[in-house]
Amino acid sequence: MIAGLASEEAPAAVALAYMFLLDLLRPFRIARLRSGALHGGEYITTLGGLLSTRHRELERAIAVAREEAALSKRILFLSRTQQVFHLWHVVHKPFSYTFAVLVLIHIGVVLMMGFF
Repeated sequence: MIAGLASEEAPAAVALAYMFLLDLLRPFRIARLRSGALHGGEYITTLGGLLSTRHRELERAIAVAREEAALSKRILFLSRTQQVFHLWHVVHKPFSYTFAVLVLIHIGVVLMMGFF
């Protein structure tokens, strides 16, 4: 789940828009997190937290959170993709069986008329 939004709760377009919005806001949210650990001149040298700091533990926690967010986004995307492919099979299976029957009928008619 991404910030409480389950993949089954929202339509695909809303989920994609939400993922896009999260990607746009992520640097600013990280900067706000970093700014809490900055003191004095560090705030200026890191452009208010937009750049990396010298605090190893903080940067490691940010890297882990970034990786977790990327995995959550992949899970959401893959669950949507699975739903689309399920619908694709539901729609296309009857058509493929129908066309297979039509091919057999066509071959049978051609053989009966002696065009082969």
